[in-house]
Amino acid sequence: MNISVIIPQLFYDLIGRIIPGAGLVSLTALLLLGPDVTVQVVTTWSTGALSPGHTAAPFAFVLLGNLLISYLIGSLLGGIWFRIYRLMLASYGESSLDSFLAMVVKPDQTNRDTSNSCLAGDSRIFTFLDKLKKSPYSNARIDLLYDFVHLKCPTAAARIAKLRAEQPMSGVLVVGYLLLLIMMLLTPGQAYFAGDVRLVAALLLALTLIAGFLAWHLEKRATAALFFTGYISSCGITESSAEKVPEENDAQ
Repeated sequence: MNISVIIPQLFYDLIGRIIPGAGLVSLTALLLLGPDVTVQVVTTWSTGALSPGHTAAPFAFVLLGNLLISYLIGSLLGGIWFRIYRLMLASYGESSLDSFLAMVVKPDQTNRDTSNSCLAGDSRIFTFLDKLKKSPYSNARIDLLYDFVHLKCPTAAARIAKLRAEQPMSGVLVVGYLLLLIMMLLTPGQAYFAGDVRLVAALLLALTLIAGFLAWHLEKRATAALFFTGYISSCGITESSAEKVPEENDAQ
């Protein structure tokens, strides 16, 4: 069983929603309630559960509840992020795909030999992607290329899926940090760190920018990996062929 293929697919929600959701919920509680109360609330769902005479909620109930809340927060903020993504980053992927197809669909003179394996068989996927540009399905071209890579190179596609999951993770953090920053500026007296509200606001702003830069980097990295792996796959270089070791007689 190839764990590198299974994990990114099964745990896409964990990477893209639950982890950033849990981080934002914990950070919000920390800013509003302070570290001591936050630990009690997150681990027991009660500020007095650790006091004499109080009983903490069952651990399994608290764990599942925290996972559910983290997932919902990550999903809701992810919806906002995907809208921002369409306005700011999606155009990069589309323009990059057009530039990539211009090199593949219209190769130079040295690559026009019909015996070139890169121009036979699977290369038709790039011609099809180029034709889809003016169709109602133009926004799904990158998804189609990913499906092609997934069929040809599952392990490489799993790594790309992990990058694609980390990209919305950073996007959820961008939205969450920004909302926390606005909350701190609008209600500075309600925060646990009211005396250091400027410092906290500066840190939240820095975290927002860092998460934004990470999202931009992951967008470029995942896009490049998708295009290059797709091209390599179309040339007949797949995981099965790359793993073959030449026999000694073949080398002589």
